[in-house]
Amino acid sequence: MAAQGISTHWLRHTTLTWVERHFGYGIARAYAGHTDSTGPATTTYTWRPR
Repeated sequence: MAAQGISTHWLRHTTLTWVERHFGYGIARAYAGHTDSTGPATTTYTWRPR
């Protein structure tokens, strides 16, 4: 897999992007295990236009 450039980060990002496109941002965020806390920012693994 490494020879093809596939990493666990790539796999997570790709999966969460697919979930977002089919089910919405809120579902992808929940699926990723992110919470709406006031603590430190978490990494966003889905692509969203700003």
